[in-house]
Amino acid sequence: MAKKINRTDKLRKKLRQIDKSWYIFILILIVFLYLRFWNIIYTNSFGWDQARESWSVRDILKGQFYLTGFTTGVGHLPIAPLFYYFLVPFYAFFHLDPVGAIYFNIIENIINLWCIFFVTKKIFNTKAAIFAAILFSTCQYLIVIGQVAWNVTLLPGISAFIFYSVYKIYEGKYKWIFAMWTLCGFAYNFHFTALFYPLIGLLSLVFVKNRKLALKYSLYSIPLYLVWFIPVIIFELQNKGGGASDFFKNYFLGNHPRYFLYHFPQTFIKSLVMFKVIIGPDRFFEPATIFQFAIPLIFLFLVLFFEKDVKKKVFGYLLSLWFIIPLLGFSLYNGPLTEYYFLYQIPMVIFILIYIQQKLLSFQFKRIIYIILIIFWLTVVFENTKNQWIKPTAGGLYAQKKDFAKKVKLYEQIPFSEGDIESYMWAVYKENHILIK
Repeated sequence: MAKKINRTDKLRKKLRQIDKSWYIFILILIVFLYLRFWNIIYTNSFGWDQARESWSVRDILKGQFYLTGFTTGVGHLPIAPLFYYFLVPFYAFFHLDPVGAIYFNIIENIINLWCIFFVTKKIFNTKAAIFAAILFSTCQYLIVIGQVAWNVTLLPGISAFIFYSVYKIYEGKYKWIFAMWTLCGFAYNFHFTALFYPLIGLLSLVFVKNRKLALKYSLYSIPLYLVWFIPVIIFELQNKGGGASDFFKNYFLGNHPRYFLYHFPQTFIKSLVMFKVIIGPDRFFEPATIFQFAIPLIFLFLVLFFEKDVKKKVFGYLLSLWFIIPLLGFSLYNGPLTEYYFLYQIPMVIFILIYIQQKLLSFQFKRIIYIILIIFWLTVVFENTKNQWIKPTAGGLYAQKKDFAKKVKLYEQIPFSEGDIESYMWAVYKENHILIK
């Protein structure tokens, strides 16, 4: 009996030692999961990307070894294939049912929220971390795009930890360089925009105290970065180029400065789009585009003219790299730019918003500013979530499965189509004798 009491007391002590902010995090996580994934089977249909990955995962389960993942629309540059292999156990567990991709996507989203909460707490404080988690959880754009089971989901979490690695390096913990370069390579399994990360990483080390040690550890980290590219390199060698070479041939608009100057304004607008989407839908404070330019301008103004702390000026420089490097790179890009190309900037946008608020609250009229900020963010949360609480009870992948089941009953033949999920389900039915329903 005494042993049981001692164990109970020990458990209570351990629970008391847990940071209470993690209890708040759990509450936010519950809301986060509801807004994104309640009745998710009825929310999103499986499109071309989801069908393509289903075919690839099925091939892997049949014994085929994939050296590459998705390819770019411009030049067909292949990315590393790890995303496919992450999906394998989920498709295997659900007997090739594409619903497995949804469950993996749920795990990815939870990782994203945890990364942003953890990193924000370490860089700023607990209140900032709670704010970051609430903002990330309730942003309408992030809710909708987070519901899609695809390869770019994990980018915000990865970029948050890359930035945290740089932050730790500036604290004098240079071994975090190994983590930074490992994550830069790892990100290439999810989207080709990870090609910007090495340059961001190198320029992030410019102001470290011990540059020789940073360079030394970076050279040691080359294998940790390149290891993620080995499958792609083998594929390129086996196929005598084509993918990567075609991409870089078609990537550039041209060498003349006029191409850059012509494309720069459009790219500049796109590269700041996350400042707009994090606030909310266009109907809120129309035109919402004002935030796209006002927030970064306020940030730069505060850092350049009101910041006396050298460390915080360096912090501003480190954040700005995540916008400047893609801006310059995409200004030479010959393909279309869509919003999700910049998902990796989400943590940096949140950090900038936190910095601006902390700076504003250090000025006079602190209480008035505080009240204004509370009213503003409560309005933002309301506007972003007011249409997200009531979830659909029909449609999505569920409807696609029902339509497929009807065709099976009518003995309809469904021809092969890489981008059609019903074609995939038909192949599973005919070849694996599994009726997905």
